[in-house]
Amino acid sequence: MAGQHNKSSLARKVGITRSYLVMIAGGQRTCSPDTADAIAAALHVRTDLLFTPAMADDSAATTPKGE
Repeated sequence: MAGQHNKSSLARKVGITRSYLVMIAGGQRTCSPDTADAIAAALHVRTDLLFTPAMADDSAATTPKGE
């Protein structure tokens, strides 16, 4: 993760649980566009550098890049 963020502090800053963040990062869960934007903003990067649109029933979901 960028900068001095650890998973716990990043999750707190974004407003999600650490376990949910880990599942998102591991490609086990998708997240809403708002959550993706919040994670990217907390890391000071563009959302499209971290996430791509999910190819699933929920077209509004995002998945980590590379998954």
